Amino acid sequence: MYLDWRPDLPSAARSSEILFLGSMHPARQLEILDQCPSVQLVALDTMRDFITSNRAELDQLLLRTTMLFANEAELRALLPSPGSAVLSLAREAVVLWNLRTIILKLGAHGAVAISPDGIREYPAATGPKVVDPTGAGDALAGGLLGRLAQIGRMDDSAVDLAMTDGAAAARAAISAFGVQRLLGPAPGSA
Repeated sequence: MYLDWRPDLPSAARSSEILFLGSMHPARQLEILDQCPSVQLVALDTMRDFITSNRAELDQLLLRTTMLFANEAELRALLPSPGSAVLSLAREAVVLWNLRTIILKLGAHGAVAISPDGIREYPAATGPKVVDPTGAGDALAGGLLGRLAQIGRMDDSAVDLAMTDGAAAARAAISAFGVQRLLGPAPGSA
């Protein structure tokens, strides 16, 4: 199983300023983060299984995270508080872990960005019918983070601009099986 895998990043990756730690064991995510001393934005994605089974490592990681990508179930697992509204939990998480932004993934309903300065809602991108929703969250993160790298800023207004690219990438990902639609030009590009 991949739990025995130990990440060893190439030197070019170690100098990255933006790092996306996709869903995997928090110990591996920490090992990757430790290899990137120049990182300025650490984006984290997690899974409910790791939230409950590896909480101590995940808490260490959250304290070093800038942007958290989570759906409602993951956020509720991170901060169990029966009856609390999900946006209240997100605001609490921003303060607790000193996050710059939480991207709350809402599937077909788009996404919400929660930061110390406010809450902003983003609709899902429209497009072809859904063929396979696998990978939509990773595509959203990739499109958003790639655009932030191009913009060269990570403030709320930059996130607002980048969410359009993230939503378009998520829409492309779900309109075909695998990565087929992500390999060509973005839908609507010339």
